[in-house]
Amino acid sequence: INSKIERDIRNNENRATNFVATNISRSVNATGKQIEAIEKLKEHGRFEFLPDDLRTTAELRINNNDISLSELAALHIPPISKSGLNHRLSKLVEEAEKIK
Repeated sequence: INSKIERDIRNNENRATNFVATNISRSVNATGKQIEAIEKLKEHGRFEFLPDDLRTTAELRINNNDISLSELAALHIPPISKSGLNHRLSKLVEEAEKIK
């Protein structure tokens, strides 16, 4: 019985560790994609023509590439929701994808 309990505890710890590692990896990949999109918009001269809210979000993302979405949302004046921030970042990536 003790070995079964130990095995269960070890499995639960491994699952939790894998979950955290996967979330960190996803976050890093998403941030990289967003920064790449912003740089592409700047390279092609389209950054200046973005709406003010998207430009503000882009500048905050570039200057704070190591913080979470909730922290980044809180940096906006006034603060915006995580959902609103995610929508803006998606729009930036979408605009960059339009560039051939």
